[in-house]
Amino acid sequence: MYMFELYLKRHRIRYVLCRVGYPQTNGKLGKFRDLYNNHRFWFEGLETFVVWYNNRPYGAFNLWEVETSEMVFVKMLWSEVWLGMLLSSLDGEIVSNKTSLGE
Repeated sequence: MYMFELYLKRHRIRYVLCRVGYPQTNGKLGKFRDLYNNHRFWFEGLETFVVWYNNRPYGAFNLWEVETSEMVFVKMLWSEVWLGMLLSSLDGEIVSNKTSLGE
């Protein structure tokens, strides 16, 4: 197993390849890179740019509901992911409440 594969496995990252003869995914990455290179001086850094990028209305989604990339991503999450996020959030609240109560 290559170091790259070990890194992905260790961090529980699922590596998904784009389909052969279907360059749409590579085009999206190219568009993201072009937008960042052209507009990065308006942002404090990559993180603030990504927040803007994921929360801007995007023409390929449902414009009647003004969908953003982030909204579409959240709608497509599996129920197991939602449950994990909820349990993690609740666990964090329980820990912080115990700490504030001196337990």
